[in-house]
Amino acid sequence: MKNLVLSYFKGVDNEDFTTIQNTLSETCRLTVETHAVELNGHIEIKKMFKNLWKNYKSVLHHEFKFITDTELNKISVQFKVVNTKKKYGFGIDRNIE
Repeated sequence: MKNLVLSYFKGVDNEDFTTIQNTLSETCRLTVETHAVELNGHIEIKKMFKNLWKNYKSVLHHEFKFITDTELNKISVQFKVVNTKKKYGFGIDRNIE
């Protein structure tokens, strides 16, 4: 399960929706609790990532901490993310962590 999660975030960080899509079922639901976002299916999820990648120079997920329940086939992960905005103003990149 950890490898599936890591593959998903590798796809996010590398702006590779095919990698992301390979980790999700066609009818999956993706929620981003910190932003009150709920998306259903590949089309909605791809649109969100296209907007993310359009607005950020880079995205980096790191320092993963996993909790797994192999009996119930469930996993939870905590991580840090650094989003670097595209250049604005005087050519300065801005990190949001």
